[in-house]
Amino acid sequence: MGIGEVVDGMIKDGLSDVYSDKGSSISRAQQDDYSIQSYERAIAATNAGVFQWEVVPVEVPGARGKPSVIVAKDDGVDKLDAAKVRKLRPAFKEGGTVTAGKASTISGGVAALVLVSGNGARIIVTLLGVLKAKQGTYGVAGVCNGGGGASALVVELTPTFAASHL
Repeated sequence: MGIGEVVDGMIKDGLSDVYSDKGSSISRAQQDDYSIQSYERAIAATNAGVFQWEVVPVEVPGARGKPSVIVAKDDGVDKLDAAKVRKLRPAFKEGGTVTAGKASTISGGVAALVLVSGNGARIIVTLLGVLKAKQGTYGVAGVCNGGGGASALVVELTPTFAASHL
């Protein structure tokens, strides 16, 4: 297969804003309420140690001569100011419903690349209890892939914006 290169990337999902507030009848207030409730649940679960087993501490080099820091918990859940969530400007378009207060942080994504045989993958997935559905074709919003279905082995729903989940 030769030499390969792994490059990270980020898809800015603002395009979905136009679909979040048209035809779905989900108001900005409902999205704000859901976002605040989600943050409150995340804070409570974090404080109770619910996610501790999932977190692998990572050393982050300090910038400009500052010392490195160990990040050992989600750095986004402590930043809730419910009053500010309701006052934020729309992020992607005038009059839109998606704001920065109900969008994932850039650091909110997680990934791992694990190279194993097909048998190894099945064993790992079974052990982790991740795969509960059979491989198949699942509907994906046309805005994401041009209108067709998408083959998937493991499906993860990460509601980047409150409207996605509502």
